[in-house]
Amino acid sequence: MLSSALSRLLALALTLWLLSGCAGLPGTNPGATQNDGLNSGSKQVNSGIRGVNLLQTSNVALSSPLLASSLSRLRETGATTVALVPFMQMRGPMAEGVSRSEAVTDEQLIAGIRKVKETGFRVVLKPQILVANSWAGEVRQQNEIAWKRWFESYSSELLHYAEIAAKENVEILVVGTELKQTGQRREWRQLIADLRRIFPGKLTYAAHNSEGVADYDFWDQLDLVSVTMYPPLGAEVSREGMRLKIVAALDTLEKQQRRIGKDVLIAEVGVASMSGGQATPWQVPAHGVSSDVEMQAMVLDEWLSESGRRDWIKGLLIWNWFSDPYAGGRSDTDFTVQNKPAEAVMKCQWAKICGTEN
Repeated sequence: MLSSALSRLLALALTLWLLSGCAGLPGTNPGATQNDGLNSGSKQVNSGIRGVNLLQTSNVALSSPLLASSLSRLRETGATTVALVPFMQMRGPMAEGVSRSEAVTDEQLIAGIRKVKETGFRVVLKPQILVANSWAGEVRQQNEIAWKRWFESYSSELLHYAEIAAKENVEILVVGTELKQTGQRREWRQLIADLRRIFPGKLTYAAHNSEGVADYDFWDQLDLVSVTMYPPLGAEVSREGMRLKIVAALDTLEKQQRRIGKDVLIAEVGVASMSGGQATPWQVPAHGVSSDVEMQAMVLDEWLSESGRRDWIKGLLIWNWFSDPYAGGRSDTDFTVQNKPAEAVMKCQWAKICGTEN
């Protein structure tokens, strides 16, 4: 079985290929949103954040008219929020420079934000780094000078996305995702302060699992705690066994939430609909693996049920949903929940429309 780090390495190295419409990686009823303010520090954070990480495919750009069909189907699930994911890139985990990827252009991103908001969703902007032959969790530098250069480069890109987010009235901006080696770097304080001067909405950081939450030192400057959750759920497809693993992961996360004293957004949760996927939920499907859409639906059902019982969790974003309305299907082995039983789980949990099949 691949280790978490190795699987994430392979996954993010392959992301550009996957975004060509072949697959999607974990490296998220609009008229019924709740607006009760939640005590999260410097700003109030709205509850009712339930939605997906939406990824652009090569055949349906965020600027394509077909995006409306994908969003219309997503509305039917009762989702309130869409996280759009533009990408930055690095030549390797120790490269000093971060550059913008053309996987999602600014023009496509702006068109996507506008269409998502027009459809009635709240928007989370969640820039992420693609690292050649590695993943964001391995980004590190050799010395202080190199760290300074890296943060200058990264900050330039984040400030660019903050300007787009401010202009397009995005509700939440994620300042970083799974950059686990940077959690104690003091450069975050200046970057977050600079982002505040540009972006008037809520700021958060998406840590990798509960350990990443513990290792990040700058929650006091942010409006809520965000986390990507991919704990192993056991070798067997057993609803009760997987539920207990999810409960244990959430209990561990709650200890960090109590320590920090801020509300939590689960920025990513998901599993590929492949045989054995529950054992390593972060893992991308290998060629030729068989599908298991029932397992995926079962896992998602338990995540939504268990997270919904905890009032300190103020939102959850599923990984993932594609811009292509025809993505997924029962034979698909990837993470997308579209046109699978998992989509019916969303509709039952969120829209309270149960008994439908995909």
